[in-house]
Amino acid sequence: MPSPSASAAPAPASPKLSRLGLLVVVLLGGIFIFAVSRYHHPVYGFTRFFQLQHEVAARGLPELREGRVFINENHAGYDGQFYAQLALRPTLQDPALQTALDNPALRARRILGSWVAALVGLGDATRTLHAYAWINLVSWFALGALLLRLFPARSLNHLIAWTGLMASCGVLTSVRYALTDLPAFLLLTGALLWLQKRPGSLGAAALMAGASLARETALFAGLALLPGQPWRRRVLRAALLVTPLALWMLYVFLTLGRDTNSLRNFTWPFSAWAQKSTEVIAAFSDPQSNIFTWAGALCLLSVTVQVLYLALRPRRHDPAWQLGIGYVGLFAILGWPTFEGFPSAYTRILLPLSLAFNVLALHETARRALVLLLLGNLSVFAGVAMLTDSGTIDHEYTHAVLADTAYVVDEGDGWFGIERDKNHRWSWSSGEGTITVRRFADAGPTAPAALLRLMLVGFIPAEVTIRQGDQLLWQGTAPREGHTLSLPLDALTFDARGAATLTFTSPTPPQPEAPNPDARPLCFAIYDLAIVPR
Repeated sequence: MPSPSASAAPAPASPKLSRLGLLVVVLLGGIFIFAVSRYHHPVYGFTRFFQLQHEVAARGLPELREGRVFINENHAGYDGQFYAQLALRPTLQDPALQTALDNPALRARRILGSWVAALVGLGDATRTLHAYAWINLVSWFALGALLLRLFPARSLNHLIAWTGLMASCGVLTSVRYALTDLPAFLLLTGALLWLQKRPGSLGAAALMAGASLARETALFAGLALLPGQPWRRRVLRAALLVTPLALWMLYVFLTLGRDTNSLRNFTWPFSAWAQKSTEVIAAFSDPQSNIFTWAGALCLLSVTVQVLYLALRPRRHDPAWQLGIGYVGLFAILGWPTFEGFPSAYTRILLPLSLAFNVLALHETARRALVLLLLGNLSVFAGVAMLTDSGTIDHEYTHAVLADTAYVVDEGDGWFGIERDKNHRWSWSSGEGTITVRRFADAGPTAPAALLRLMLVGFIPAEVTIRQGDQLLWQGTAPREGHTLSLPLDALTFDARGAATLTFTSPTPPQPEAPNPDARPLCFAIYDLAIVPR
């Protein structure tokens, strides 16, 4: 008996409309490339997605501190910083994982992406970490190609469904924080395509099993493997689905111990949803509410529409409904930790529900489908907010890549912060400040001849000394109009981590920058620091 997916009438199409749809798809792909390119760093690559905190790096695996990995000095971290470290220890045998990860047993369950990065890296720590940072980016484009099979760009409704998934909060949050949800979702999308052609196939079960190693909640999609087959084949498919994750979880338990926190993610039916709804409503009366308040509210409305639609419009013979209905049950029992904050984790956990909803909504009449698709894909506003909030790197003065050697110069203690305009970068000190020059040499200890060039500006003419430890590097006057100087980098001593700390001091008393009581006491400033070839 053919499924509704196979027998539904195709959406109205014309060659002109199809060309316009493909143009929209290409345009959205270009916007995505532009948005993610703002997170790329010539030295650190896309490791900015890890949201690696300084405190986590300090207690984490040594490769985080020694390699080309971006460290957030002043921002909150996120889960990608833990999955990236698993790529460095994919066998879980290093005892250091117990302190490097916040919840070793939980993180290690979601190992698939870490295995892929480890395979690409082939033992090279920097290549492994950078490979992990690319996984979600590659998955995004692969997902786009698969979704065009489900939603050909031949009608407005198809474009809304395609865009609603590709730009959803769940998908783009996984990209933004280098998480495991998008790779799992990609495999489940492939499984649905397989099921539409061959219901109950072992290939779909294998893809779901792989997805469960990226995100264990992928097992809920396994309900799509059960209908319409003899019980022996059902048992075989069920075994193929659950065995890889079961064996891996047993290994994780024997290696890292028990995960004691996961049960917090579940609670009484709909209680967390009710709490989140109350919070969202209250937030609109708060004068501190902002764009993220609206984005969070739209996400909640969107998933509520999806849940109600699958629950009230059952299509028991459709593989999409079979895949998605398990997530309706999961939605009901999700606990508060998956709903709190922004972006809320439920938007990622329930991505398969969004997929099923979009597939099924297209079988309604064109006008009804349009309304459903618009309401069910409102999380795109949160997704766009997530990916466009790249900000600036507030602790970095400059970076450079010369031949096989990369340099990064970061602000240390004793400064009032890096200030910028469209032409200059500068930072003021009241009399003593440090900077750290980091060198990453891929080709060995020999580095190309380079200079650290900067301008010293005095608030009033100030005597300034630059030292590395006891070594005097420069001494002179920083006038008000500025003095440009260059320091040879081969005169610096780099430690085992490739770092050299320089201290700028002045005996000249600082002066208040303005007559008001809270004015900053200023002595000298560094302007337009750069690393240039000698």
